[in-house]
Amino acid sequence: MAGSRTWSVSKACNGILCGLVSITAGCAGIAPQLSIVVGVVGALVYLASSRLTLNVLKVDDPLDAFAVHGACGMWGTLAQALLANPDYSVNGSAGLFYGSGRLLGAAVVGMLAITAWSAGLSAFVFFCLKRIGYLRVDLQAELVGLDVLEHGAAVPEFHALTEWRPETSGLTPLPHSCCCAFDTWPTAVLSVTAPQVEISLSQALI
Repeated sequence: MAGSRTWSVSKACNGILCGLVSITAGCAGIAPQLSIVVGVVGALVYLASSRLTLNVLKVDDPLDAFAVHGACGMWGTLAQALLANPDYSVNGSAGLFYGSGRLLGAAVVGMLAITAWSAGLSAFVFFCLKRIGYLRVDLQAELVGLDVLEHGAAVPEFHALTEWRPETSGLTPLPHSCCCAFDTWPTAVLSVTAPQVEISLSQALI
């Protein structure tokens, strides 16, 4: 994928999804040929926002939920405001490229309102959770993954650990009850400090 020589199935699937998200707002008002352009631009918006979220803002968003639904949703809202064709729109509304800026103003106000509401409410909830000690799980749970500990499910990204053996890695296996439902790969956590965690886990994946 972009910035990498490795193909990613999850990013390919998200690319398809972000095209659908991007055209959702304007599906009734944008010409079919332009809808393809909206989807392609949406894929580029997804890749850029995904890299921004993880590499620049340092936010762990493993499903790229913001990149797909947030960034591409905003692009889709702007696309409708720019490309709305009065011949397709139910009430004859025209986008900026068709001579009217009213939809663009409404789209900007709507995005700012939704962003303020979502960010404000989320900040309040996260602050309360942090104060009472429920915002993050412990290091062991982060390393293994809550899908495993809470639901007994496997994590696809760690399927490379199938042939890995904890006795040669310096990791301490968890009790069997903590392992995932698929007994073909062991679940283990490091009993060392955080910097060593990253190194040893990377070696295990290799």
